[in-house]
Amino acid sequence: MPEATPPVTDIGILTIRNDEFRAVLDAFPQGAGVHRGKRREYTIRRAKTAEGERYTLAILKQIEQGNGEAQEAARDLLDDLEPTMLLVVGIAAGLPSDDITLGDVVIATRVNDYTVEARKARQQTTYNVSGGPIAKELQARVANLVGREKDLGRWTSKLPDRPSVSWSRKGQLYGPQRWQNEVREKLEAHFGRGAKPRPPTFASGPIASSDRLVKDPKVLFPWVETARHLHAIEMEAAGVYRATRDRCLMLAIRGISDIVGLKRSEAWTRYACLSAAAFARAFLRTRPIEPRSLRTPATSGAKMSASVPGPDIRVSARAAIVGSIPSVWVLSIVVENHSSTDFFLQNVGIGTDDGQQVVMARDFVTGEWNGKSRKIEPGNSYSFLVDPNVLVGAASEHRLVCTMAVDKIGRRFCSDSKSFAAVVESILDSYRRPPR
Repeated sequence: MPEATPPVTDIGILTIRNDEFRAVLDAFPQGAGVHRGKRREYTIRRAKTAEGERYTLAILKQIEQGNGEAQEAARDLLDDLEPTMLLVVGIAAGLPSDDITLGDVVIATRVNDYTVEARKARQQTTYNVSGGPIAKELQARVANLVGREKDLGRWTSKLPDRPSVSWSRKGQLYGPQRWQNEVREKLEAHFGRGAKPRPPTFASGPIASSDRLVKDPKVLFPWVETARHLHAIEMEAAGVYRATRDRCLMLAIRGISDIVGLKRSEAWTRYACLSAAAFARAFLRTRPIEPRSLRTPATSGAKMSASVPGPDIRVSARAAIVGSIPSVWVLSIVVENHSSTDFFLQNVGIGTDDGQQVVMARDFVTGEWNGKSRKIEPGNSYSFLVDPNVLVGAASEHRLVCTMAVDKIGRRFCSDSKSFAAVVESILDSYRRPPR
């Protein structure tokens, strides 16, 4: 069997826990199947912007916690699917704050990596802080999110009621007394008798990431000294930041599940998973990146639009006769390179009305499936055949609109839809007619 054609993926979403994974799947209910890549298996979902443009998402759950596994998972996702942006969606611990609290969402504008630490006897632990800010183009979009509330939509409307919070019983607060006092003061401001109930909100700022599950507030003191306005603490964003550097955009979206110094509540953990996933969905409504389907539009029978730079690749659908007695009508896909440079073809098949490739073709000469890259030199062409039984089956399950060629970097080139429809109808009609 040929390897499945990778979907043209706009955004990868990385989750860690089962409850985070389920929350993200629920936030993006429009399914598009499962893709098994060379390294991982991905759940494919769809999402729309506020203007109705569509993204294809690949959602992946890590095998285990930690920045090491996060880095490996992110690299595998990038190698398998080459998305434009990678989101880390899930929960994080918060710090005592006047602005944000349990259930709120943090969008990380900077990832401070505290993984590497130095310990010396009778001396305070020091850290070799790495990481860095998110890409400038994302910084601008995140900074203006308050101005995009209309596009974000009512993202909290489907969240359940916020759980109750208790901090007065013995053992619920921990850490140095000064820290406990600050935690108590902030919780009183957000959840006390005089506090006005509100839905979750969002805030942007730096987060801390390490492989340590922070339960001791004393660990945070050196961190706060290096970054006074830390918004959250977690264990995966640093690994993803390393993997995506110079390869694609990266953003962490974290729901606050607990406050360092307050005993964790499972109810708030579940709620934070839901709020992070809901905000991730809202964030995509703001169109943070251009959908790849618009960036590399299908050609219409000839070369690509002059406004979009790219090679002059022409894809056509033709009816061909294979065999002698009895002969069989099949769909032939011809890919011609009218450019002045070599064209590297990755996959050829049939496209549907939602932009997906549902059928792969075989090389006309060798009969091999076309999952491997082929070089088409200037002035040359390649021909491929589609198994007629596969064509009939696909036509019964999908609305087929064109023959499609995909190059090594994911650009798609399609045949003219009208001529394709005429060719396919003639082939299908030959199978409907009773034999003479």
